[in-house]
Amino acid sequence: MRRFLWLVVALTVVSSGASAEVKAFVAQSPADLPPSRRVGGRVGDIVLRNEKITVVITAAGHIHRSAASGGNIVDVALTGAKDKGADELDQIFLFLGRYPRQGRYSSVQITQDGSNGVAEVVAEGIDSEDGSLRLRTVYRLEAGKPYILIRTAVTNAGDKPLTKFDLGDAIQWGNSRSFAPLFGFGIQRRTEVLDWIGAEGYGIAYAWCTAQGKNRIINGLGWSDPIAITTDITQGETIVYERYFIAAPTLAEAAKIAWSLQGRELYEAQGIVRSRATGKPVVGIRVVALAREVKFQPKNSGEPSAEPAVAATHTNKDGKFAFWLPAGSYHFQAKHVARLSLKDAAIKLPTKTLKLVELLVSGAGVLVFEVRDSETKELLPSRLTFLGIKGTATPDFGPNFLATGAENYVFTATGKGTRTIPPGTYRIYASRGLEYDVDVVEVSVPEQKPVKVSFNLKRSVDTKRWIAVDPHMHCSNSFDSAVSLEDRIISCAAEGLEFIVMSDHDFVTDPVPTIRKLGLEKWITGAAGVEITTRGMGHYNVFPLIPDPTKPGNGTILWQNKTPEQIFAEVRSLPTRPLIIVNHPRFSTIAYFTPYGFDPETCTATKPGFSLNFDAMELCNGKAQTDLAILLRDWFGLLNNGYRIAAVAGSDSHTLTQDEVGYARNFVYVGTDDPRQVSSETVVEAFRNGRVVVSIGPFVTLTADGQPTGSLISKPRGDIVLDIRVQAPNWVSVEEVELVANGIAVKRWRLPSDNRMKALDWKVKTGVRPRQDAWYAVIVRGVEGSLEPILRPFRTFEGETYRVIPFAVTNPVWVDRDGNGVFDPPKRRIVP
Repeated sequence: MRRFLWLVVALTVVSSGASAEVKAFVAQSPADLPPSRRVGGRVGDIVLRNEKITVVITAAGHIHRSAASGGNIVDVALTGAKDKGADELDQIFLFLGRYPRQGRYSSVQITQDGSNGVAEVVAEGIDSEDGSLRLRTVYRLEAGKPYILIRTAVTNAGDKPLTKFDLGDAIQWGNSRSFAPLFGFGIQRRTEVLDWIGAEGYGIAYAWCTAQGKNRIINGLGWSDPIAITTDITQGETIVYERYFIAAPTLAEAAKIAWSLQGRELYEAQGIVRSRATGKPVVGIRVVALAREVKFQPKNSGEPSAEPAVAATHTNKDGKFAFWLPAGSYHFQAKHVARLSLKDAAIKLPTKTLKLVELLVSGAGVLVFEVRDSETKELLPSRLTFLGIKGTATPDFGPNFLATGAENYVFTATGKGTRTIPPGTYRIYASRGLEYDVDVVEVSVPEQKPVKVSFNLKRSVDTKRWIAVDPHMHCSNSFDSAVSLEDRIISCAAEGLEFIVMSDHDFVTDPVPTIRKLGLEKWITGAAGVEITTRGMGHYNVFPLIPDPTKPGNGTILWQNKTPEQIFAEVRSLPTRPLIIVNHPRFSTIAYFTPYGFDPETCTATKPGFSLNFDAMELCNGKAQTDLAILLRDWFGLLNNGYRIAAVAGSDSHTLTQDEVGYARNFVYVGTDDPRQVSSETVVEAFRNGRVVVSIGPFVTLTADGQPTGSLISKPRGDIVLDIRVQAPNWVSVEEVELVANGIAVKRWRLPSDNRMKALDWKVKTGVRPRQDAWYAVIVRGVEGSLEPILRPFRTFEGETYRVIPFAVTNPVWVDRDGNGVFDPPKRRIVP
């Protein structure tokens, strides 16, 4: 038995020797900053460095992405790293009560330069919401320590006490993949009580913890909000709390440091991974330590589920690995994107003797694939979804931001490629968005022998004159996305999107140069845009914009100290005449309608600064449908009060797997389906005219007397003939079609059940004879869960999952029944 009682000594400051150095200084040139794949720091920021780690803290005037000020950690790298071990973090700032309330620091100063073995920076200011909290945050790096201590003092200077107030940090993981003990890489969108929260990048791993451990941690896609304490703060009272941020080469080492800071007694376990075929040690194999007493129910959707992993590491140049773990029973398992785990190992700690456990892996499997149009035989950009069958595990090719292999998805821009994969038997789905049938192949992949598979996709949905548009998505220019712009565009082309808008948070990104660089102009085009990401006033997508690298956010619209009314007016004054979309109007703390008390009956608000001077609202934000009923009510209220607000959709995709790009999407009537013939101005005009169909699965069209969605039909007498057509590919099942007049369902059709598992093309002609002016729209609903496995279930931040229901809705056709040449709304608009 080898107890790590000496570990505390190993983590203390080394008092002498050239290796024990620490210093704090202001970066004078880019060479002073650590290597980074996320690049947060810049000249003028403060660098803390010892022989273990390098940390960059923004200067007071450096507002990085979603921060309210400087004074925050933006880079953490291993000292001396050139590539492996470089910074992959985006940012860490205070979490105060409720996101996005945070620190707004007016002073960031070096208080100890490291000459006495301690480097220290102090940031002072107030909270970003109302200034009622005085803040003092100390960043302390000691010689020899692989972590930075963060100590914050919060003084309640307001006129009322705070009860059950959360104090912690908001961590934006950047290009690293979040991990938590007992949940592994399946921690995303879960709120759990954890010993620590961490993330893994390329050659670097991170961990956040407190000395007491067991903190409540809220986890999203690419971010975590760990709460250090929840407490009452009386008037005038000061609360001080501490936490640590760790950097190490592996998660196993980061975990060792976190548990040691919490006073846990740890025991060493060592092992080696060998190839069954050669008997030789294998380098670079991930090994996870699983808690044997904890089990999770497997999911059937193909989504990698949480597993009871407590730490992870990689084999070194000798094929060996090591863990330092609390007492308990563990299961060690080798994992690799191209090899099968053949022999695991069980161990109970502490052990009487320390010896190597042995794990075995197979040789690699290789799959060569191509995806073609079934009629033209042309290679198609597409996505492959892999499911393990007949005892084979569903593969995990890597983090959810890499197009070459994101969990169990592979995206191809060319329609062909080679993918290493563990030997086994798989069901593989080839797909290309909502206009194509899915093709399915079952294949057995042996060791060390390439297998070729071919897919043929039939275009079963007729969208001539319509173009598939997703105006809401993110890449690595957003603080909460690690998807590169190249991988984002590849995923969009693979999902059959034809026009995209990059809508990064407060940063203007233009996709067109990268589309050209990738040679994808035939398949896709787009526009530069932005998501104006206010605090407490909602989020708004705006496009097209002209990037300007000389301005903040590459030319974004600055929203600070402005009301929505003022923001909208500023956008209206821009020469590109941008479209304004209100995103997720009812979603939690990032809603627009809710905080302003918007009433859809009267279309009025209770809070000043509210404005309806926008063009469209998101009826579908991603595949989440929890707010759909209330958003339909809001939209119907706007239409009935005479506001021509278009209902639109956006995927709000931040990753490549959890929030798949293009789901939901819009089909926009522009007279062509060739992206090379489409301009931003044409798309914007079509949105403004309501020539839009929202879809999470089916494609539905509506004409009135032959005129398309968005048209005004003047007809004082006789029937208006409505033609409805519903189409869906073979993986989307449709059950019900509903005709809505002025927000009320007036007709329903139940579709025959035999349309399932095959492409649908259903048509109906019906006459309506309104007594007064009326608008008509069509809503389509399908079979819950029928989109799987192409579209995974939606998972909330609380860990609840909802199987997605196919859904589509047209924007209205307008009927002028009294013949006065305009649409008279059924409700009189109230003018404040």
